[in-house]
Amino acid sequence: MMDPLLDAAQEVFASPIFHSVCLAIVAIAAVLAVLSRVYDDTLSQRIALSLVALGATVQISLILHTGYTSPGWGFMLAGVALYAAATVAKVWTRWRAMGKPNHPFRRSTDWDAWPPTQPMDRPSAERVQ
Repeated sequence: MMDPLLDAAQEVFASPIFHSVCLAIVAIAAVLAVLSRVYDDTLSQRIALSLVALGATVQISLILHTGYTSPGWGFMLAGVALYAAATVAKVWTRWRAMGKPNHPFRRSTDWDAWPPTQPMDRPSAERVQ
């Protein structure tokens, strides 16, 4: 007989609803990052985030139609969803702390972004108007 706590964890993390909620958080965070003017990333990163959002949406549809899930994927999705939500919270907090600027904190081109761009708290990078 297995431990009741382990049984409960496997039941929660293998739930289609749990998987769908985690994937929805990831998809929403990816869309927010793609459309954001303050999230500092490159064009290739935005394309990758677009693919993540599309893939998460397709996976939600697949889960809801087939009902197939697994506890292992549930734990991984929980971690990815938590990471995505924490990143959105971090960017939101920094944006509010800087007085909600209406211009992006991005360099003029994606090619200028190598090596990585300046953090949001150092406005020395050239800004795009």
